[in-house]
Amino acid sequence: MLSIFRLAAAAGLVASAACARALNASNLDGIQAGCGTPSPAHELWTRPNESLAQAPRATKRDRGQLHRIPVHITVLAKDNTVEGGFLSDARIQTVLDSFDKYYSFGFSLDASVDTVRRYVRPELFDPTSGVFIGDGRGIRREYHRGEGDYTSMNLIFLYRLKDVYPIDGSSSGFMGETIMAFPELWRFSNARDLEAEDSILLSAAIVPNIVSSGHRGNLHTFAHEAGHFFGLYHTDRSKQEGVCDPENDGISDTPTHVVPKDWHHWLQQCPPVGQVNTCAQFGDGPDPIRNLMVSLHFGCDMDDLTPGQRQKALDTFENSRLPYKRKMQELGHWVQRQGQQSQGQQRQDQQDDSWDEFRQPHEKHQQLRNEAQKILDHCLRQVEQEYNHESAKLRQKRRRKDDESQRHLQRIWDWLNGYWYHPQHTDWALQKWAQLEEDNRQVRQHYEQEERRLQADLVQIVEQKRQECTKRVHEEA
Repeated sequence: MLSIFRLAAAAGLVASAACARALNASNLDGIQAGCGTPSPAHELWTRPNESLAQAPRATKRDRGQLHRIPVHITVLAKDNTVEGGFLSDARIQTVLDSFDKYYSFGFSLDASVDTVRRYVRPELFDPTSGVFIGDGRGIRREYHRGEGDYTSMNLIFLYRLKDVYPIDGSSSGFMGETIMAFPELWRFSNARDLEAEDSILLSAAIVPNIVSSGHRGNLHTFAHEAGHFFGLYHTDRSKQEGVCDPENDGISDTPTHVVPKDWHHWLQQCPPVGQVNTCAQFGDGPDPIRNLMVSLHFGCDMDDLTPGQRQKALDTFENSRLPYKRKMQELGHWVQRQGQQSQGQQRQDQQDDSWDEFRQPHEKHQQLRNEAQKILDHCLRQVEQEYNHESAKLRQKRRRKDDESQRHLQRIWDWLNGYWYHPQHTDWALQKWAQLEEDNRQVRQHYEQEERRLQADLVQIVEQKRQECTKRVHEEA
């Protein structure tokens, strides 16, 4: 399963930096955004702190020592206007420039290796909401360029990803999606297929003044997604949502923390760093609420990466991305990409008839595989949509129950309010209120347990449907 990180935002709120959405041009209050995609499976988590002993060396390097990253850029617009996502070179450069703020300690982007390629693809976007409705994996593969050596960065700008902007000025959805760097990718039997999908998808709305005049956009989105390209996890990563996990993101100088829902309102007020400590039991220090890689951001100023995060980015690039081509060559699996031969090199597949005899049935087989994959992807998308719909219904039902419970408690409070100022009734009122609070707590706990049970049942049903999708494709193949 590919480890994909998405930048998401809650409905009705403006966008973020860490997992971005669109900032409301006129109002920065109430900003909240978060990554909507789950963390990768535990077996894909990198080994924590394995190379952080030398973290202090990950400071600004000499310019000659920077890792040069070739960048291939594709623009998929709704139409040929700026508002339709047809980005100019200058606007794209503002996105690339945001990279240096966080990664100039060890990396530089080189967009001169290729020209920006622009396409008008209105069929990829919902005619009403504008959100991307195409096949993400297919788009990654179709527009992937470069030598295929796992060091290039492919940026694909879409008119919109899953971000929407109603006329009331609110926003929802996510603006970026990245394939996480795989450790030792060359050991996978399908390494070349995985490398061919190694791209960053970005909404054109991250660029200022695209959604509307004065709209601030969210350039931090690219920097956050680049963090995943370099193997960085969310600083509040945990195996169970909302539960403190000492393993965290595997980096020692990012304190263990979570972002509880009941803290969101306070975090929207941008409290000073140091006032929030959600996992104090581990003694790691206050929450890094302004870190670039936190999964939720509330429109506050952003901090730089920590020394440990910088070291992890360098280690991932040097140990996972940089050796890929050499390792594939050593294993005999390296195949030069078409159109990437050195000057004067002849194409063996055009001269060697025996290669043609092998290639043609192979390509036919690959075509059938691709068609089967499209059928499977469509089936799985339908299952995911059903799951999201039913899950939303469960959450809505739970909110209604919680709201009713809170209203009931408020009515009791209003009723008891008349007794607080009568000495003969004060003790009774306090006891009555304490009992009612306890009853309310038990009721809410019951609601929570019921929701978890129903959610577990839903997950089981969805998993069965996913298996049915896979079985159906195999039977038809």
